[in-house]
Amino acid sequence: MKISPKSYFAAAAVFLQGSALLLNILLQDLRHEAWIAFLVAAVISVFLLYYMGNEDIYTLASKKLGNRFGKILSIVYAVYFLLAASYNINLLSSFVSGYVLRETPRAAFAVLFTVLCIYGAKNGYDNLLRLSFVFFAVALVSNTINVFLLRDKFNFTNFFPLSGMGFKGTITAATLLVLDASVFLCFARSRKNTVLGFISGTVFLLATILCNIGVLGSVISIYTWPTHEALRIINSGNTLARVETSSVFVMVAIMFFKVCLTLCAGVEGVKKATNINKNLIPTLLGGVIIFVVSLLIFQSGAEAMDWLRKYGAYIILPLGAVIPGVLKAITTKK
Repeated sequence: MKISPKSYFAAAAVFLQGSALLLNILLQDLRHEAWIAFLVAAVISVFLLYYMGNEDIYTLASKKLGNRFGKILSIVYAVYFLLAASYNINLLSSFVSGYVLRETPRAAFAVLFTVLCIYGAKNGYDNLLRLSFVFFAVALVSNTINVFLLRDKFNFTNFFPLSGMGFKGTITAATLLVLDASVFLCFARSRKNTVLGFISGTVFLLATILCNIGVLGSVISIYTWPTHEALRIINSGNTLARVETSSVFVMVAIMFFKVCLTLCAGVEGVKKATNINKNLIPTLLGGVIIFVVSLLIFQSGAEAMDWLRKYGAYIILPLGAVIPGVLKAITTKK
């Protein structure tokens, strides 16, 4: 069944929403100026998606570098995306075990989420893209309700004074957004709808950042999960008490979608490198890798986000933006 171009719109918008749990890497240093860096980085990431067109990075690599070196680069990107999926599994497991079901060990959630990701990705990214409209509708409703319920807690003085730190933190923000954008470079896609979806997701995530800053103010940098902390403040009496419970489930579901699609990006690289056309074996292999690595790399979500904030740019920007851009530029001139 052919994928509707509009599915790329919904998938890109939802995928970006999966970063709501990762906002600490922006807010840790930039605090109330994080939204400035986020906007600048969003422009860079949108340009990257538009510039790369409809062709996927694996096809570009084979076309320009030849079959042998194209396979080598495919392996590099497969490892890159599998590690990214492992990182997100680690964060998701740490969040759920630390704030939702505290009596359950993180490893149990890592097993559960890995198995679910394998099941979701085993038939390829096509089915995930078709399901993206469901996730998009849920995310839209949830975000709208959250922003509405937080309106009375919003304090505009939390955004001042401006010191210019936001612009200095553009690299930190670009690390987060380029990682998200680079996943879509692995699939043949509708450029127009993917770009529009990414812009839509940027607006949603920007609203989350602004709410976090406006509600939490100067103490925002002390929280590992600022988005969750902002939602905990919501209390609408007898109608919606502790609304963060439902919002947490929405965030977990969207993060799960993000991990599944990232796993699919890695699986596509394995398939290109090994000439395996079936999804099952590469998906099982990828699932084992992300499970093992997710348990070994970091002991907590805070440690994982701190690592990404300090060192992520050295890996993500070259692989997510520089190499694809160079390949596209060379291919275009050929």
